[in-house]
Amino acid sequence: MSDPIIRVDSASFSVGSATLVDSVSLEVAAGSVVAICGPNGAGKSTLLRMLAGDLVADEGEVLIDGAPVGSTAPSDLSRMRSVFQQSSRPDAPFTVRAVVAMGRYPYRGDAGVSGQDDARAIHDAMERTDVAQFAGRSFATLSGGERTRVLMAQVIAQAAPVALLDEPTTALDVAHQEAVLEQISDLASAGTTVIAVLHDLNAAAFYADVVVLMAEGRVVATGTPAEVLNEDLLVDIYRQPITVIEHPTRQCPLVVVA
Repeated sequence: MSDPIIRVDSASFSVGSATLVDSVSLEVAAGSVVAICGPNGAGKSTLLRMLAGDLVADEGEVLIDGAPVGSTAPSDLSRMRSVFQQSSRPDAPFTVRAVVAMGRYPYRGDAGVSGQDDARAIHDAMERTDVAQFAGRSFATLSGGERTRVLMAQVIAQAAPVALLDEPTTALDVAHQEAVLEQISDLASAGTTVIAVLHDLNAAAFYADVVVLMAEGRVVATGTPAEVLNEDLLVDIYRQPITVIEHPTRQCPLVVVA
């Protein structure tokens, strides 16, 4: 593998006596799609927030393109990575276009980026996520699934080399879930490194290049979907009868809850 764009070296994070992420090490190649999976409370979202620089590791280090995120200025971080979080306030008093336009904020004052560049990026992102028809509506009036698509448009408009996505398919219907997953694939094809927390193991199986399986704050397996999504390991982690078979139409594993 070429030099990784993201490297996590023995990183841990605790709150009080609770260790949420425990000595995690990880390397992520540029342009890949990485799915972080695992049961509730495994530390997935905490690890993603550490990658984003929103949480600073108590021990170890997290680097993006060689820069320690814990000591990188927010203005520089915003050019290095975009972040999708379901916790964004649904009552934000902004129009949909204004929310998507926030993705262009890191480029304000950049002589090499024109207003036309910003407008084009915003328009294209809204078209790709099927939210252009909501441009003038208040973000607060949208359904959960519609807000998810708007926040995904913001990530696309930001055009950072790394996209960090926390459960980007939550609250989406089947068609829009597949559309978002296709957008993730397209971002990676264009060179963006995508790391997504996913609960849907079958989405991870088909769309991810690498699956990182977590439990109790630790990484228990990292590899291709075929390597990681095996019955014995999943049954042990999820404490649930699970069968893994070959997908009948896609060249990937199919995870079936027994």
